Amino acid sequence: MVSSNFVKSVHRDSRMPKSTRNLLTWCGVVGIIDVVLFFLLLLLPYCKQGSSGSPYKIIVRDAQTGRPLAGAKVSASVTIDGEEDSIVVQTDNNGMVEMPFQSPDDMINDMYVTKDGYAGERIYQKDVEDVFDDNNTMIVKLWPPDGCSDQKQDNLNRDKGMHTVDDYDMGQNGGSFVFEYFTDTAPDEIIVYDCPSNSLDESKIIFHYSGASGYQVFSKTINFSSRVITVVVNGGTNWYYIVHCPNN
Repeated sequence: MVSSNFVKSVHRDSRMPKSTRNLLTWCGVVGIIDVVLFFLLLLLPYCKQGSSGSPYKIIVRDAQTGRPLAGAKVSASVTIDGEEDSIVVQTDNNGMVEMPFQSPDDMINDMYVTKDGYAGERIYQKDVEDVFDDNNTMIVKLWPPDGCSDQKQDNLNRDKGMHTVDDYDMGQNGGSFVFEYFTDTAPDEIIVYDCPSNSLDESKIIFHYSGASGYQVFSKTINFSSRVITVVVNGGTNWYYIVHCPNN
């Protein structure tokens, strides 16, 4: 390593040939650049932690009141520094959880945020830089489950309807209800679970449709036992459904 004092001394020594002085000066500059690059490489792992240098945080809030939700569950499949990993963590009393992402280039393959009494929120195939803000923070808002009604749920403003998960409070434990559905001329998949979205289990599927209904609207009477049911839709075309209230 060549110090700046050495570079100055080279210029002061007039007895040395000019070409030699220029060469030594250049070597001194290169030495200084090497030192700077060395320290930049040492700092690189810390710079990758995010644009602000702070850890990546998810804050889960009630979508209606804005209050933080403690005990919300974050289940994720992620890719960090090219390595795939699975994460299951819960939010603290401030509704917050830290995530182990190291770079904006890391990837959320599939992340599902749930809490008892709320509809789940899913984030699918997103780069970290697309969902975290400049402070390396992501706010996830969970909605209390919708009530059964004659209200239509469709693919409008739903990320083109690719994948939706919605909970419904049926107002009673057990009974039967009429389920209307329509998937237009291209196939979509609709699944109804007899449980909340935070405990989905294939053994609790009470209705499953995959196909194209054409221009016809179908209806099906479904028996259920859980107060909160879940409707999952996989598809990207026109679709809608209605969860009518039970027949008491």
